[in-house]
Amino acid sequence: MEYFECKNNIVRSTEISKRFSKYIKKHNCYRNIWDLVVSCRLLEKNRSWKVAYGGVQCTENLFAAHAFFFDSATGKVIDPTLPNVEDRYFVAALYNHKEYLKMAEKSMSLDPDSNKELNAIFKDFQEFSLNHNMIVIV
Repeated sequence: MEYFECKNNIVRSTEISKRFSKYIKKHNCYRNIWDLVVSCRLLEKNRSWKVAYGGVQCTENLFAAHAFFFDSATGKVIDPTLPNVEDRYFVAALYNHKEYLKMAEKSMSLDPDSNKELNAIFKDFQEFSLNHNMIVIV
């Protein structure tokens, strides 16, 4: 996958975060995205959205591993977990609805520590980040 940088659509992220607040928990992005996909059917309702795994900027060169939505129609992030973040995001992997469910079913986990596919994606992303003077914390 070619990694790319993007920005948060703060208005849309805030709207989703407020509308589906009972599904959003602090520091729980992987579960939040799962609940919004499965319980709220957001990927079915928003066909241009994909589940994204990547990083969100914490400081100038430090990124935290993160899960969010990516709107391929606008090229913007929809982040219900951190709706007001204005910093940079990097996308390391994108999943459409079917791919996301298949990936989750295969490993029975959405956490990069226990999901082999996501673990490999984040290891590659960490290598990429080091080569670009950044650090990604998983």
